[in-house]
Amino acid sequence: RGGVEYDEEFIFEQIKQFFQIAATADQLYRNGDTETKRKLLTLIPSNLVLKDRHIASYQLKEPFNLLAEGPISTDFDKLLGEKDSNPPNENQNLASYH
Repeated sequence: RGGVEYDEEFIFEQIKQFFQIAATADQLYRNGDTETKRKLLTLIPSNLVLKDRHIASYQLKEPFNLLAEGPISTDFDKLLGEKDSNPPNENQNLASYH
């Protein structure tokens, strides 16, 4: 780690928040107030092109662009498998690694 301390709980919460925003961005935008919409438009897309007051094209900022082609799940137990990625012994359930 080169002397840098990481707050693992903070990092996990940031990742969790990212997936939750990604999974619900459409609903947040459709139902959100002006400030919510503004925040989403500064967070997710780039290179917005408007035509007749509608979005004609856009690109997604990283890391949102990485999720654009696949389904998004906010079920973190399912995403993480049955156990953590640093098993304490050989009794780790190998089924969670495929």
